[in-house]
Amino acid sequence: MTADRESQAMQDARAEVYLFFAGVFRESPTLEFIDGLLSAAGQDIVAKLFPDHPGLGEYRRLVAQVAAGNWTIEDFQVDFEGLLRVPGARYVEPYESVHRETQANHTGRGKAQLMGEPARRVAKMYQEAGFGPAPASTAPFPDELAVELEFIGRLCGRAAAALEAGDPDRAATATAMQIEFLREHLLGWAFACLDQIAVRAETPLYKVLAQLLRAFLEQEAAWVYHFGSRPPAPPALADQAPNRVRQTTAAAPAPGTVPFPPLPGAAPNVIKEPRP
Repeated sequence: MTADRESQAMQDARAEVYLFFAGVFRESPTLEFIDGLLSAAGQDIVAKLFPDHPGLGEYRRLVAQVAAGNWTIEDFQVDFEGLLRVPGARYVEPYESVHRETQANHTGRGKAQLMGEPARRVAKMYQEAGFGPAPASTAPFPDELAVELEFIGRLCGRAAAALEAGDPDRAATATAMQIEFLREHLLGWAFACLDQIAVRAETPLYKVLAQLLRAFLEQEAAWVYHFGSRPPAPPALADQAPNRVRQTTAAAPAPGTVPFPPLPGAAPNVIKEPRP
């Protein structure tokens, strides 16, 4: 495999991981999502992505607990709403502006608020990269965790497509955008946000997902701050497996995230790239 093909595979794999986690933290979980995440294929993927991480043990315990019927889809959906949608005792505001300005406020400067200066800078970077809000977008703020994850995933996909088309200059530009955005935005606040999610989660699902995304971003940070080598290469992701989660009602699950690839619906449809 040539160097460009290897780089393309790396960018494709990173895009899949970013878009998967964008979906995780944007949409309430569905049975389809849980089934894929906890399937045999999903277990293999997680083990390959995070072979030495303590979260792997938590994940395996979650698989066993769900198989034993200890958790229902409703449990996970309620946990998601309490963590990321409904303000309350456990609510974690998943916005860069809030986390950045809360940090500043701890030193006596600034005031935490939505749509602060970080949100405006993020929106400008989206625009400069050629992205805009999707027509059916429900994302209210550009600096929401899921939207920032999706942006990096789309940039990874852009770099991969450029390499496939034999355009290394466009790929290099997309990679440089990734590095700038990770340094200036996502890596500066996501760790604190994910730590809060892990602590406040009432089910092991979101504790595990927050821990695993944190571990992935730590790998990304090691690359970003030692740029010169190729980005890390997560293994290819696998297909879903049959339903193994107990429902407590007969109602069909609402639309939501799709688990490991194929990933067309994994990320929230909140940003779009214009036609060439």
